Amino acid sequence: MKRVIALAIAVSFAATAFGQGELIFNHRGSGSGQVLLPDGVTPVVGTTYSGQLYAGAAADALSPVVDIKGGGSAVFPFPAAAAPAALHGYVASANNTVIVPGVGPGSSAYIQLRVWNNNDGALTDWDSAVGVSEWGDSGDALASSPLGGPNPDPSLPAIAAPGLPTLPGFTLNVVPEPTTWALLGIGALAMFFRRRK
Repeated sequence: MKRVIALAIAVSFAATAFGQGELIFNHRGSGSGQVLLPDGVTPVVGTTYSGQLYAGAAADALSPVVDIKGGGSAVFPFPAAAAPAALHGYVASANNTVIVPGVGPGSSAYIQLRVWNNNDGALTDWDSAVGVSEWGDSGDALASSPLGGPNPDPSLPAIAAPGLPTLPGFTLNVVPEPTTWALLGIGALAMFFRRRK
């Protein structure tokens, strides 16, 4: 019985150890498209914008990738406006190896990039920015190459982490401001109801 328990613990530990694959997050280096401001022309720049990968074993079950290998957050800023123009519109994530939870080395993950205006740090994740600030995503999740990390067969070398799939560029959404006509209509209704009293 003790052997069965020890074996179960060992299998559980191995599953945990090998349950997180690795991917190199290099937005610009992957050949992906730029992220644009709501005007659809101007590339996103500045640390008030954040980018984060969402990943999972299925395209409809994505979770935020929260750690980089060696520790640290996997929420990345955009380069400052003073950075070379070639960097504008790309998440400042050059060659960071991120850890993809729930997808083991040797398996492919579905990947999506999400970007939001963090309002100078007040909005710490994409969900809190949707409908409040500027936000957007790269569309349908794309399958990565098999993820890297420790080889499930310990007699074999580690699996090299692949690069990011080529993600399409996209334009951020913004909460629409009321139009002049809508404001005039509200004013007219207010005057109508005030006259009736």
